[in-house]
Amino acid sequence: MVGLLDAISNAAEWDEQISEGNSLNEREEAVLQALELLTRNADELVWVKGTDLREKIRTLIGQSADELGNAQWIGHILKRLQLIDQSRRKHHVGGKLYAIERREVLDMMQRYDVPTVYENR
Repeated sequence: MVGLLDAISNAAEWDEQISEGNSLNEREEAVLQALELLTRNADELVWVKGTDLREKIRTLIGQSADELGNAQWIGHILKRLQLIDQSRRKHHVGGKLYAIERREVLDMMQRYDVPTVYENR
């Protein structure tokens, strides 16, 4: 029950931020930037492994895996940003797969003025 109340409270805070036009927090921005990087060479739907997404976010934020915590929050952010739903999420042997539309990621980045990241290779 406490977890449910926390989730409701967090959702309400997030809705309030969005309605007030506030920018996204660091993790939310990193999720969008990581998705943009992982879908950069795609035209359509891309199935992204949750573990790959988490590692890309970790690199962008510069935190250790322990500091990042479990990856459950990633799914919550993807749902809040309306990038996934039940039909665009599935389980696989190594975790979760998310069906991501690149154009939707770019749209959210533009809406919230999230800068594009360019990696040095």
